[in-house]
Amino acid sequence: MFNNSPLPFANPNASASGITRFHPDALRLFERMLWVGQVHRLISRLTGRTTRLSRLDDAVRTTTRHAGDDDVIPVNIDQIIGTVSRSSDFDRRFYPMRSVVSLRWVRVASGVLHGTYLPPIELIRVGQHYFVQDGHHRISVARALGHETLDAVVLAVYP
Repeated sequence: MFNNSPLPFANPNASASGITRFHPDALRLFERMLWVGQVHRLISRLTGRTTRLSRLDDAVRTTTRHAGDDDVIPVNIDQIIGTVSRSSDFDRRFYPMRSVVSLRWVRVASGVLHGTYLPPIELIRVGQHYFVQDGHHRISVARALGHETLDAVVLAVYP
């Protein structure tokens, strides 16, 4: 799932939804990401810059052209700039904005830290940028762990 990782992710038979034990570092990692995100948003308010995730509806007004296949490709996390639906849960750098996402976030982080295979995220490409259809928590966890790329399925492409 996460590229450039020293952690083992070679077990595609395991599932993140079956995580029953939390990794001891996962909650601390979430709390750090929540705090760093709050600091980034404060700085952004002072400088007049937005930290909101862009919404796909605002970026594209044309018809969808499907990508055509379900190939999994590595995508640079910095190219993921927006979302299809969850703009109030994560900011532009995928720092959590609300503690309500903590349970799912910690569950995903625990899975990654325990070496559980996670499915590729689902993205929609607009030019050179991507919008998240599914995988917001996985992106946030990957960023927290210092990963630069994620495996993704590109569902649609806009010119």
